[in-house]
Amino acid sequence: MELLPCPFCGGSELLRRHTPAGVSIVCDECGAEGPHSENHAEDWNRRHTPAAWQTVPVEPTEEMKHVADIETPGPMTAWKCWQVMLAAAPRPGGGE
Repeated sequence: MELLPCPFCGGSELLRRHTPAGVSIVCDECGAEGPHSENHAEDWNRRHTPAAWQTVPVEPTEEMKHVADIETPGPMTAWKCWQVMLAAAPRPGGGE
């Protein structure tokens, strides 16, 4: 089965890690790891982000912090900050 790129960094250097718990797929670029299972390739390729949701990094990137600091003059509401940071967040797989 062909593996999809890493959902976190878009990397295509993927390794299969064999452990007593099973096999998992590991991104050689960012270290993301799929579950250990018999269906490791299918599990790696299964991605689901519900409509109206967006996947974002756990910690904001420098670009996300930058736009939050400069996007609007004066005080920024939490809502506006959220909007500009989401817009600047990298997309899984490198897509825009």
